[in-house]
This record gives sequence, structure tokens and C-alpha cells, in this order.
Amino acid sequence: MSQPLKILIVDDNRFYRQALYINLSSSDQVVVVGEATNGEEAIKLIGQLQPDVILLDVEMPGIDGLQAVTTINQFYPSVKTIMLSAHHSKDIVLEALRKGAQGYLVKGITGSKELLRAIQMVMRGQAVLSPPMTGWLLDEMTTVQNNTTLDYEQLSQDLPDNVNR
Repeated sequence: MSQPLKILIVDDNRFYRQALYINLSSSDQVVVVGEATNGEEAIKLIGQLQPDVILLDVEMPGIDGLQAVTTINQFYPSVKTIMLSAHHSKDIVLEALRKGAQGYLVKGITGSKELLRAIQMVMRGQAVLSPPMTGWLLDEMTTVQNNTTLDYEQLSQDLPDNVNR
């Protein structure tokens, strides 16, 4: 059997952290190596605990999840980050993904089996989103794609001189 994945839980709500800990502790695939109440604590713990995956809340006092994910990706690029939040506005989700989160799950609709599956998926390099987000994200991408037109004449003028046009 392979080593269990090391998880760091970051959330300012003690009861939510405890619930996650209990749910994840029932699996032999993961081990919770630590907990933090905000992004600053999490960043300090990463070097010491060396988690594989961080479950990170968005809204916390001090350094919030969106600020933390930027720093985590800059200094610990091998650590995967899944945002877990009650917030599910398009702007926040897109910002989290742009800043480097590998997943975004809505609290309350994600059970322990789904969370374990999400952890495994991000470790395989896949992105994870709660089902409601997947639909509107695809709609958003389709809209952007349909509204984008290429000016081939302008593109060919921008090519270096040694490229055949």
C-alpha cells in the first residue's frame, strides 16, 4: 500500500475543521497532518508539515484563502490546493482558479467520498469543481470562445520576419 496523502486543513471555523478531520480520518488514503485558522498560519506550517494537499477556506481573518493560494503556489508549487467555501460566486471561483487553486468545492454539498475523490483527482493533476460550478464555467468559456474573433491579417503582420506568411 502507498503512503497516505498528507492533508492540511485551513479554516477559521473550529467546528468545520473538526468535522473535516473526523470525515477524513475514517479513510486510510489520507492523514490530516495539521490545522490552521488562516492563511498566515497555513503558510508557516507548510514547510514543517509538507502536506500534499491543502483544504483552504476563502474567507478568513488576516491572510485569506485567495491571498494564501498565491503565496502557496509561488513558494510551494508541488502542494495542491482545494478551496472549500460557502462562497460560490463566479468572480470568487474564477479568481481562486486564476491564482492557482486546483479545485473549488462548496461547503455543505461535498460529502466525505466526494472530498476524497477530489483530493485524488488534484493529485493526478486534474481540476475539481462542485457540479453547479462546472456548468456555468463551461457556459462562460463557450461565451468567451464565441465572442473571440481572430484578425488573421493583423496576426500575420505581428509574425517575425523569418516566418513564411
